[in-house]
Amino acid sequence: MLFVAAWAFWLHQWVPGVLVGIFVVWAVLHSRLEAGLGDALGRRWRRAWPPSPLLLSALLVTSATTFVMDAAPAIAKVVPVGLDVVGLGLLLRAAWKARAAPSLQAARQER
Repeated sequence: MLFVAAWAFWLHQWVPGVLVGIFVVWAVLHSRLEAGLGDALGRRWRRAWPPSPLLLSALLVTSATTFVMDAAPAIAKVVPVGLDVVGLGLLLRAAWKARAAPSLQAARQER
């Protein structure tokens, strides 16, 4: 979610065009989903999303690097880069907690 928000802040001047594009895609998909293809598309979506933590980490690092390397003023880079760094931090924290959980549970049971 933070990855999407970072890019939304970066591309804010293109929002009207993006909204028109989203509406057109919605109109096309809505008519297809009403025709009975929604179940198959839903299964594919559940299989593909959310991406693996490794892929998501790579996307966040690439996104932050893209924003930093751009020639835009530094003040315009703060929010997108910050959101990418926070998202990466949340992923790393979740990975750490997942690895530390068995040892923490064993320590609690010994008390």
